[in-house]
Amino acid sequence: MTKRLHIEYKTALFYLILGALWILLSDRALLLITQDAQFINELQTFKGWFFVFVTAIILFFYIRKYGKKIRSINEQLESGKKRYKALYSNAPLAYQSLDKEGRIIDVNPTWCKVLGYTKEEVTGANFKDLLHDDFKAHFDSNFEIFKNRGSVSDVRLRIKKKNGNYILAAFEGFIGQNDDNQNIKTFCTFKDITEENEIKQQLIERESRYRAMFHENISVMLIVDLAGNILEANKAAQKFYGYSINEFLKLHFDELTNENQLFNELSQNLLQSKQSSFEQTHQLKSGTLRNALVYSSQINYKNQKVLYFIIHDITPRKQAESQLVLAKEKAEESSLLIRAFLNNISHEIRTPMNSILGFSQMLIRPGKDSDKKARYTKHIKEGCDVLLEKVTDTIDISRVQSSNLKPVPDNVNLENLIKEIVKKHLNTGNASSPIETLFEAGEDHRYIYTDRYKLERIIRHLIDNALKYAPNSTVIITSRYIKDHFEIEISDNGPGIDYHMQEKIFEPFVKDLPDSTKVSEGTGIGLSIVKAFTEIIQGKLHLQSSPGSGTTFTLILPTRVDTN
Repeated sequence: MTKRLHIEYKTALFYLILGALWILLSDRALLLITQDAQFINELQTFKGWFFVFVTAIILFFYIRKYGKKIRSINEQLESGKKRYKALYSNAPLAYQSLDKEGRIIDVNPTWCKVLGYTKEEVTGANFKDLLHDDFKAHFDSNFEIFKNRGSVSDVRLRIKKKNGNYILAAFEGFIGQNDDNQNIKTFCTFKDITEENEIKQQLIERESRYRAMFHENISVMLIVDLAGNILEANKAAQKFYGYSINEFLKLHFDELTNENQLFNELSQNLLQSKQSSFEQTHQLKSGTLRNALVYSSQINYKNQKVLYFIIHDITPRKQAESQLVLAKEKAEESSLLIRAFLNNISHEIRTPMNSILGFSQMLIRPGKDSDKKARYTKHIKEGCDVLLEKVTDTIDISRVQSSNLKPVPDNVNLENLIKEIVKKHLNTGNASSPIETLFEAGEDHRYIYTDRYKLERIIRHLIDNALKYAPNSTVIITSRYIKDHFEIEISDNGPGIDYHMQEKIFEPFVKDLPDSTKVSEGTGIGLSIVKAFTEIIQGKLHLQSSPGSGTTFTLILPTRVDTN
């Protein structure tokens, strides 16, 4: 309207100026041409018609020019109206307009399609009545803010559809105002974000679930970037390594493995293979080293490729494997020793048995004088004694390994016991070396309260061992009383015992020979019996030996065995 008034004023002003100029200039022009009043009077009529004709032509072209502009503007307005109507009707977003009281003035077809109402059903209704009860107070507060601010963005409301279901909608809008700045109506669009919100919630729940699976998992888990910097460590990792999460975030992966530049090579292999598993030695914060089985894979983490590690402590398994290897080696060694024992025991039994059988056959032959018979009988008895000794050793080692033996103590004259044992060796002819005995104790300390049988077997086997491995050397047996205990030393000046064998010789079936499968005199169980019987009678046994310097066994015994 302002533009139209402007054109009308302009046209009237132009016509007024043109008319005034015509009147003034035309009269002056006529006076210059002629001074005849009658002639001038006659020309006035033609002058008026000429003015009308000229102004008509000027006005025609002037109005024609502005008419074209007006028609062009009207056409543009009509075209814009059609486009707006098309956008309004076919808009992908739902549109609504409310008055200042919140009543619905207008809705577009998309609005009706989304909510299921017709335009006639909702026009004039209060928009608040379509909202879920939980959102009505939210609408009231935001509608007042909307009217004061003039616009809203991403206001979320739950709207009831005609079928009774609810959707979650995100609103954008502004306020239309008149010239005196009074609110006329709102112009709003909304988007149904129900599915989008559900997907978002599912993603949040999934992320929360995955984070819980990561942080609460009992397996050690780490997330490491491609440079080797630790980005995440779960609770199990913090507990296993001993670092807090803040300390972890300052660590490089190589600091856990205690190997520099290992991660660079590792990451290159992982980038090629995507997934892999390998064993490493990891160092804890305390400095303890643990064997670790590491599973690794590539994942996307916060828009970057990273390496995801699951780490299992396999130290117990490695220790068990080592123990199994040792047990296997022990079993193989035991198998060889048992084989050697069987070879030895068969030899040890066969020799006296052959002697017994041979001399028995010779004894029963006729024509033998009494001297020969006495000699044969002696050999048979010696064979029986040797055989009985081997059987006794076998029974002793079997009882030691299969039952909890206890001492059966009695008062024992230690000096007499040692002399009896030495005498038996000398009488049997087994003593290839001289045996000396020394007793360094007074008359008051000749008796010991202990298990006679076991002490006798201990001393016998120690003497046998010295005579067997130190032939042609002197065996010295020294017994003494010191304070509250007895000491019995049995020493020789033979070849001695290698250092690596000094623990093993007390194990069953072991003998200090380079090849333990070689058949030699003895069953290999004598020192095992010595060690076991010494512990039963509450004594201690010490070995002092070196290659080429002889061997000394020291037996330390309490004066009285505690039967409890």
